[in-house]
Amino acid sequence: MSRSDSNVQTSLDDRPSIQVQYLKSSLTGLLAFIICLIFTGGLFYLPYRWLLVFQKIFYKKCDIDEASHILVSSNGLDHTIVKLYSKKSIKSVLDNHAIGGKTKFIMFKYKNEVFYYQEELGMCLPLVFNTRLSFNEFHSMKEGLSSKILIKNRQKIFGPSVIDVPIPKIFEIFINEILEPFFVFQIFSVVIWLAEKYAYYAITIFFIMCITLIANVYLIQRNLKRLKSLATFITNVDVLRNGTIETISSCDLVPGDIVIITDNLTFPCDMILLSGFCLVNETMLTGESQPVIKEALPEINNIYNKDKLYTLNAGTSVIDKHPQSFAVVISIGYCTVKGELVRSILYPKSSRFKFERDSWIFIACMFGIALIGFFIAIKPLNDGGIDSGNFVLKLFDLITISVPPALRLTMTIGIVYSMRRLKKKKINCISQSAINCSGRVSVVCFDKTGTLTKDEMSLNYVYDINLPDKEILPGDASLDFQKCMACCNSFTILNGLFIGDPQEIAIINALNWKTIMLENGKINFVSPDDRVSLTSNFIFHFSPELKRMGVIVEENGIIYLYMKGAPEVIFPLCENVPEDMYQLFLKYTRKGYRVLACAYKVLDNFDVNSKLEDNEKDLMLLGLPLLENLIKDDAFDVISTLDKADIHCVISTGDNVLTGISVAKKLSFIKSENVIFGDYVGLEIVWEDDDGKRLDDLPSGNNYEVAITGNLLERIITENREYMFLIRENCKVFGRMSPKHKIMLIECFQVGEIMVSMVGDGANDCGALKQADVGISLSKAEASIAAPFSTLELSNIIYILKEGRCALATSFQCFKFMFMYSIIQFTCAIILYLEKTNLTNSQYMYQDIFTILPLTFTMAASLPHHKLSKRMPPGSLISVPILLSIGFAIIQAIGYIVAAICIVKSMLWYKKECTSDHCEVGKSTIDEPLASIEGNVIFLQGTVQLIGICTIFSMGKPFREPIYKNKPFVITVTILFAFNIYFLLDRSEFTYNFIELFCDDHMDYRWIMLGIYIGGSILTFLIERLIVPTAARFIKACFHKKRKHLASEEILY
Repeated sequence: MSRSDSNVQTSLDDRPSIQVQYLKSSLTGLLAFIICLIFTGGLFYLPYRWLLVFQKIFYKKCDIDEASHILVSSNGLDHTIVKLYSKKSIKSVLDNHAIGGKTKFIMFKYKNEVFYYQEELGMCLPLVFNTRLSFNEFHSMKEGLSSKILIKNRQKIFGPSVIDVPIPKIFEIFINEILEPFFVFQIFSVVIWLAEKYAYYAITIFFIMCITLIANVYLIQRNLKRLKSLATFITNVDVLRNGTIETISSCDLVPGDIVIITDNLTFPCDMILLSGFCLVNETMLTGESQPVIKEALPEINNIYNKDKLYTLNAGTSVIDKHPQSFAVVISIGYCTVKGELVRSILYPKSSRFKFERDSWIFIACMFGIALIGFFIAIKPLNDGGIDSGNFVLKLFDLITISVPPALRLTMTIGIVYSMRRLKKKKINCISQSAINCSGRVSVVCFDKTGTLTKDEMSLNYVYDINLPDKEILPGDASLDFQKCMACCNSFTILNGLFIGDPQEIAIINALNWKTIMLENGKINFVSPDDRVSLTSNFIFHFSPELKRMGVIVEENGIIYLYMKGAPEVIFPLCENVPEDMYQLFLKYTRKGYRVLACAYKVLDNFDVNSKLEDNEKDLMLLGLPLLENLIKDDAFDVISTLDKADIHCVISTGDNVLTGISVAKKLSFIKSENVIFGDYVGLEIVWEDDDGKRLDDLPSGNNYEVAITGNLLERIITENREYMFLIRENCKVFGRMSPKHKIMLIECFQVGEIMVSMVGDGANDCGALKQADVGISLSKAEASIAAPFSTLELSNIIYILKEGRCALATSFQCFKFMFMYSIIQFTCAIILYLEKTNLTNSQYMYQDIFTILPLTFTMAASLPHHKLSKRMPPGSLISVPILLSIGFAIIQAIGYIVAAICIVKSMLWYKKECTSDHCEVGKSTIDEPLASIEGNVIFLQGTVQLIGICTIFSMGKPFREPIYKNKPFVITVTILFAFNIYFLLDRSEFTYNFIELFCDDHMDYRWIMLGIYIGGSILTFLIERLIVPTAARFIKACFHKKRKHLASEEILY
């Protein structure tokens, strides 16, 4: 690859890749930019600010050695140009090697992550300290840093050990907001209106703009301050440097520092525990409500791979610890796990939702309509003798009519109402865009334990293979079985309470063995009769990949390995498995038990450098603990409601598939009696029926449901994609799912416009919660900020979806209404231009201020419908229902206005009388409009069309409550409609003066207009509620048939 080509950086972890292109400043580009600024009076800065294509004129492509800037994008998106900078440092600054010669680091910062150019690889890599070291190499650092040169250079390259969230000054935020494209357009509109002497409305919109601007500045500052209070943490820490312990600010920490763990310490960086143990509160990062035990890194030759057991993460805090605990710093600032979380909030992933993109397409259409208006208005403006200055003003005025400046405000009102209602329900939402996304959710993935089932477990029975009575109480099990169940665990004790995995706590409680916490952090297990006392010397902690754990125990000089894990992985390791054991295992899992298998063996010796796989051969099976995990009370109603709404629900659990199937059957995820279980064993895909009988292939037809393992899911995605239809259509239970598998499952469903929600309780669900379009965390922990929604109640999932549908429907209806507002007012202006007149300022003001603003603010206040419908709002503005609705509304609105003016002009008295001052003298009053009968008709008919269409668009079902429940809106519509009727029929001087109507004595056209009011509103309502849905279904059916026909032709050829 050329050093000047676009380089692709592949991160060292699972983060997205970035693409870079090296640039250097161009003098020609700078001169061109200055000339453009001068000739446009500075306006060229706006497109330069908004569009990358204009920013690139400053630069030209070059080699890395000449580059001053770099063009960066993430997976082809989020392009930005950032400045390159360089720092000289010693070579070993990124690694744990001896101090060597100096080198120059060429670096840049992108989304608060620092990258550097790696010359040997010819690519840019994240600036991180190398942690791909052996455990022994980390232990070699336990004496602390002794070189001041190394410390100084690491501080220079890595920067302060703090996650700094800069808070821009108010003026800076103000400038950024005011230079946004739509805000610039609003300022442009205000200037046009002031020039048109339309001062009252201009002042009103300017006032609203200022309030919106102040509110935006306040919210941006408040949100950043909240995030800063969460992210930025500085404390004093004790570190070991130069052989002595000294207290320094956490800002001065560098990778390689040895930190002494003190009581109640909140970790300021990511570290590896080298000595002692720590009980840590990790709720901030994972949402895990239970404290987590951290152990010291063993002194063996294994390679460190971000092992959670030994890693202390920034933002987590010490609950309890060993007095001699210390750790080595490996990551600081935004390189930490906490830093990643903060960056994900500052720079959220781009939404798959098309609403915002489509809204810009519609705005472009509005500009197109304004362009058409230009050409229509040219002749009447010329004929009216309008001077060139006013001519341009009138054309610009058509743009402000076609694209309402209040559009942006209108689009956010519904979301603001939704946020307030969610907060009242104690549902925390940190992403406004996620609310609209939740309105299109059609797939929901549930974690099982802690989400659908309760956290608490119970051990009522065990199956002991060494006793005549197999299914017995835990306390009656054989001694070896009890020993295994008692000591094969990884929980800890704090203030007399067990802290750890609920299933391990359930087992020890059921056994009634005594537990004594020792000074070294280990636990001594004593049998109820005090005859047996066991302490684990070494723990092989549970691994989601291995699906098992083990402990080394020495008793009376004999070394035992006790193991516990998934039966399907323990059985093959044992010598004494009864023939019917697998069938018994299936029987208990089908009943809904969480089944474990316990086994043991005697070891001749034990090497701490060995792995569990090196010791676990030729085990002796002891039995099966049978744990029960009760389903939450509200889970039944939640799943039933989602099922009635035709939302596809699946279970994604780390438990055995058959346990998941049992829960799925109880909650009606699975309705078919024919359930097929799939797994990937060795190099073979295995299918079995509900009785455990192996199948050669899947049955024909679609009268069965499937449950598969995480291993098979991964195999289907990577190799056997012919089975993808099973994942998306037939499979309701996914078992033995690791965190990686859960993310893969979410990605499988994210096809086209399908929006996927993940519901979990933190811990292993964090990755899937982030990947999902709508993550819902059932955790009160601070870490739930990693998910858009967080709540304590499972039942609130239904409300989130209902609120999402309400907000999305409201957004569409508000957009449709604003589009119709621009069309109706644009039509009124063009017709009156052709009549050589215009609406008066009072009439424009009445429409814009006293009609549009109250309607907009109140129509968005509709509550979500109490029932979750099978239907969903459209996923795009450019969809058949939306386009049909707008199309029919445009035809009717224009038709009624044109019909009204034509009927008036057909009146006998109209032909005989001079109906307005401008007719009498044959001149145009477009520039300074006077009251006229044409103006009366157009104004009154246009205004009532706005009220009627807004009312019809605001009909509730099936996404919002009936319109009569939105009392502010009903009152507003009633008052406005009553006023319009009054203006139409009343002929008092007050009415004529108030909105500058033309004074006339004719009532015939007024009664006809009243008929158009009422009849037109009824017809519009019937078309919107009956014709539009029917036509939409017909068109969709035709498209579906055509696609089907084309697909069949492709198969034939």
